Amino acid sequence: MGLSSVEYGLLGSSSFIGMAAGAIFWGYISDRFGRLVSFSLTVWMTFIGGFLSAFSPNYPILFILRFLAAFG
Repeated sequence: MGLSSVEYGLLGSSSFIGMAAGAIFWGYISDRFGRLVSFSLTVWMTFIGGFLSAFSPNYPILFILRFLAAFG
């Protein structure tokens, strides 16, 4: 993709930000609806986000999909 060093850094940071936001969100969902529901949703979100990021056509789409995979 010909990414610059800044874009590589932002891509890695998007994963950490997604994990932090996901921990807060999924923790609340687990408390509210149960662990089975939240675990099932996180597994699917991580799978779909990771799978689709392998086929991303450009950097913004890759950035969003990596965030979603880490959010799961």
